[in-house]
Amino acid sequence: MILLSDPVISRMPIEESGEVLIDLHTVQALRLDPRMADTGAAYSHLRVSVVDRLVTAQTLLPSGLYFLIIEGFRPVELQARYFDCVTGASAARYGPTALPTS
Repeated sequence: MILLSDPVISRMPIEESGEVLIDLHTVQALRLDPRMADTGAAYSHLRVSVVDRLVTAQTLLPSGLYFLIIEGFRPVELQARYFDCVTGASAARYGPTALPTS
């Protein structure tokens, strides 16, 4: 098992695919939960290939069961805010030595 904090993960390059994002408000087969809604409504967007796979998987669920999407796309600024909040909470609870150094 490799943890997300493992340096082998952090060294992996991140490359934008440029794939089109779909607003889940337009996809009736999937349920969208507004709890993580942001002011720009980015939370409701997913890559088209992910939407295709989720819709296919949804059709395979027993009748009456549904996927509930809570958050899709997360802008970099929001991701940074979440990260800062979690690292701050970890430092407060466990001390600064609990935080990764890089």
